[in-house]
This record gives sequence, structure tokens and C-alpha cells, in this order.
Amino acid sequence: MLDSLFLYQTEVAELDGFLLFRFRTQGHPAYLMPVGQGDIHCVMQALHEDACRQSHPFLMLGVSGPWLEAATRHEQIEYTLTANRDYADYIYLRQSLATLSGKKLQPKRNHVNKFRRLYPDYEYRPLTPDLVPACLQLSEEWSSARTAPDIQRSVASERTMIERVLADMDALNIIGGTLFVGGQLIAFTFGAPVNGDTFDVCVEKADTRYEGAYAAINNEFASRLPERFIYINREEDLGIEGLRKAKLSYHPHLLLEKFSVWSACTVSHHPEEQGTSCRESHLKWQTRALWGQCFDDNDDFLQLYFNKKYTPSLNSFIEENGQVVSALQRLPYRMHWEGTDIPVGYISGACTSPERRGRGLMRRLLGKAHRRMYADGQWFSLLIPADTHLRQYYARSGYAAGRIPAYMPPAAPIPDTPLSHTVVRQREDKDCIQLKEWIEECMPPRPCFIRQSDKDLDIVLDDLFLSGGVLVRATGTKGQTEGILLAVPENDEDIRILDIFVQAQTAVAQTLCREAARALQRPGEIMRHETTVQVRVLQAEKALAHYAAEHPEETLGFRLKDEDISENNGTYTLANGQCLYTSDMADDTLPLYNPQQVSLLLFRDRWPHLSLMLD
Repeated sequence: MLDSLFLYQTEVAELDGFLLFRFRTQGHPAYLMPVGQGDIHCVMQALHEDACRQSHPFLMLGVSGPWLEAATRHEQIEYTLTANRDYADYIYLRQSLATLSGKKLQPKRNHVNKFRRLYPDYEYRPLTPDLVPACLQLSEEWSSARTAPDIQRSVASERTMIERVLADMDALNIIGGTLFVGGQLIAFTFGAPVNGDTFDVCVEKADTRYEGAYAAINNEFASRLPERFIYINREEDLGIEGLRKAKLSYHPHLLLEKFSVWSACTVSHHPEEQGTSCRESHLKWQTRALWGQCFDDNDDFLQLYFNKKYTPSLNSFIEENGQVVSALQRLPYRMHWEGTDIPVGYISGACTSPERRGRGLMRRLLGKAHRRMYADGQWFSLLIPADTHLRQYYARSGYAAGRIPAYMPPAAPIPDTPLSHTVVRQREDKDCIQLKEWIEECMPPRPCFIRQSDKDLDIVLDDLFLSGGVLVRATGTKGQTEGILLAVPENDEDIRILDIFVQAQTAVAQTLCREAARALQRPGEIMRHETTVQVRVLQAEKALAHYAAEHPEETLGFRLKDEDISENNGTYTLANGQCLYTSDMADDTLPLYNPQQVSLLLFRDRWPHLSLMLD
């Protein structure tokens, strides 16, 4: 196999006269429809087994014709087929693009004619090796102008592809064309034959400062292609709105529909998949692939999260063309708040496919999740934003933000103390029991915190050790636990404390930090960042009634408008330890609150301590 350095990490192989392609797309291993002649069923079976060896479902993209038929008629494997409009190929008649004749293409003829009037000295030249440096320069300029973070990687990979293809254009049977104005290269294009009558246009780049440059290079190139090519394939639009509009404006002769073929049977080896439907498995693996595309997490973490934390009923998602394009998980917890334990939901893994961002999908999905959590009886939705930008983003969905100060022992000499310590690098059942017991002892002084179940702590420890971290336990002279610390390497020098559970003894904390640094062989800084948490009220009446009972001195009246949960809309009056609610919002003398303002009222300086959350 040949490894590619490009965006999709493509590998190529040959089997029984077929050319096979394995690659990664949106965080998921996949295969392209093979090319060749022979026994299709045997090749499908071989690829299916290859996916199984990698513990991934089988996914083949770009499927049409006999391969589609083979999937639908397979007797032993159940396949799911999904049409992919974003990947449909635009097939044109070469003659149509060359002449632009007919009423439908009149706007295109006008565009090309205007280009010729504006730049009467333009010159078309076939693409030859001596023109490659100028093409690469234009490609570099075109790429540099695309600065959006979500497309930079794909743009850079395309530029690398152009460089490699043009370096071997003769061997690859590349045919191309260029446009010059005033001796300056302003556009180029190239492609290669697909078969005897179809030519594929792979790349088309132009300097948009020259009006009509794209239309002109398209027309000039098509008019000079050998007449044996009846059709020109200008490939897919990838769901990009502007690109789709441009390609449709040339009125394709055919939209070649392509399908994805997926099978869940390869995941049947995993016990956690037992009892799930094909549909549920499909959604799980698509959600996992989307996570892998959006977050910098390795396969070990993904396996841990999706095998032990994820369940189909907790997944909120949006599908487009049979593909999960936005997803999040609503993880249930118990939270100690205002003297009692209440049900809450934690938003985990909120992500949207990069090419679908900016369309309001996550805002819509959050609204859907809020309504579901309300129906499940959860009082609040909680999350940890990754950065300041996301903090502001979630605020628009009703989330209030607060900071949990980081505990750090004083920077003072470590006193002599009879403490001893144990460093744990691999989870054992007793470690989880000790951690659970000590957390129960240390958490009560914290006014608001998440209660981790035994199962949750099992997963936390698995994640800790997968990350190369350690659990350090300090014990007293009688063997009793005096403190526990969890830490991971931050870089080559520093360590990061995930949490530290001690009573008031400074010496215990200092000992734990010192031994964690030694165990991880990091001589640098011991880091414990201040955590930002965000909270959104879901069950407004219940939360405000409980808050009023705990704060009888509080007197306040307001109206609440909740765009996601209409049941919260109404007027609330807090007085004498009670909360009076009415759905009537007619009293416009009262201030109008949104969920963020209510959440700020309820928490203020008592923000939830979200410790050891798996995300």
C-alpha cells in the first residue's frame, strides 16, 4: 500500500484486478468504490473484513452502478444505503460547454463575451511543463486568500495535490489550459480522461480580479478538448451553496447520483453494541466520526467514551442527506445544590461538521436538547466551554457563566510530616472505592458540586491512565487516607492537576503535588487552571421555588421569556421563602428576564464544581 500525506490519508491497493482506495473522511475510515473488472461480491467481502479488523463499521462512498446493486442484493450482510446529493457528479456535454449555445446558456455567453471585451489581449495556452511554476504561484495566491480556519487544512491539501500532479503531468496523462492577460497568468485548469468518452476536470483556479476569468477558462478549455470526449465531469459541489449555484447555472446534462453504503454488522463483536438496532449503531458511529473530525482526541479516548458513556437515548443530533452533521450528548448527573441533590444534564461533545458551521445548526440542536432535558425532569443544563468565544456563543442559548477557582497549595517549603504516599498508574477496583469514599468526605464543604457515581469514577480513572496520568494517595501513620490527587502531563515540563481532594492540611496538598511531579518526571510548573462553567435553567418553577425556600430574605418579581422551553414562560414572585408562578405575563411593570439572567440569579458566586467531567 502507498501512504498519502494528503488530507484524506489515502491508501491504495490492488486485489484481483481491482484498484482499491482506503481513506479517512470526517474522522471515519472509509473506502471508495473500487475500479476494475471481476467478482464484485468477493471484493466487497474483502473490504468488509478489512473494516472489521480495524473494529470499524464498513463504509464505502461514491457508490453507483453495479456496486450499488451488489450491496442491495448481498445475502449475508445487511447494508444501509444513503443518497449523497453533496457528492453527486455534474456531467456536461462537452459541446455544450464549448459553444454555450441555446437560450439557457445565454447568460454564460454574455459573461464570456464581456471578458473578451474587457481584455482583448487575452491569450489561451495549453498547459505545458514550462507553465507549471506560474500555475503554482497562482495556486499559492488563491490559497492564501482563503483564511477561514475550518477550510485551511483542505485548502493546503489541495495545493499539495496540485503541486504533485503537475510535477508528474505527463505520466498522469494530464491535459490542461491556461489564460494570460497582458503576459500575466490569470487562470488555469487541468484534468484527465475517465474513459474513452468522458473527461474529468480536476482543478480550476482563476484570479477573480479579472471579471469573467472562471467562465472564460471553462469555455476556452472545453472548446479545445479532443472531440472524442462527449462528456465532461466537473465533479461534485460538496454542499457548498455558491459552488452548487455556479455548477447548476451551466445546466448539467446529468447529475450522477452517488450513494454511501454502510454496514453495522462489523461492530457486533463489541458487547456494548448488543441489543442496539442497525439504525442506532449507524447513528453512533456517525456521531463518533463527527467527534473525531471536530476534536483532537485519539482513538483510545473515543473507544472509551462511545463504549462506556454514550447511549443512543442520550444523543441529540441533526442529519442531512443521511449524515450526522451536528450532535451532542445529554449526560445525566445528580448535583448537590442549595442543600439537596437534584437531577441535571451535562452537555458533552457538542460539535458541528466544519463545512456546515455558521448555519445555526448547533443553536437549533441546543434548543432540541433543552426541551428533551426538561421532559426528563432535569433542573439545569451544564457545560464547560472550551474557550471565551464558545462562552459567548452559549450565552445566546441562555447559559450564564461563572468561574470555579483553582485550588493550589501555597508556594512554601514542604514541612516535615509523617505522611506517606502511593502512586497509582493502573486502575484497580480498590482505587475507585477509595476515590469515591474520599470525594464523599471532601465535597460537602463545596457549596455546589456534581456527584460522580461509581460507574462514572471507573470511567474517569480509565481516562486518567489512558492520558498517562497518575493517582497519588497520601496516607497517615495509621494507613488512613489523608488526600488524593489526580494529575496528567501537560507538556514536557509541567503537570496539570485534574482535581485534589484534601481536608485543610496544607502539608497533605504539598506532598501530593510534589509526588505527582516526581511520578510524571516533570520538573516544571504544577498547573491547575481556573475552570469556567456555564449553567442554564430548565425547570424554572422548581428551581426558583427551592431557591426561595433556602433564601427567605429574597424578595423579587420578574417575567421570564424562554424561547426553548415555553412552559417556563410566565411571571415569578419570590417573597417570604416562597415562589408564586403564573403563566400571565401582562404586568409590563415587572422586568423581563431571559434564562441566562435567571441562572445568574440562582448561582451568583455558588457555581457548580464540575470536577473530573469526561469530555
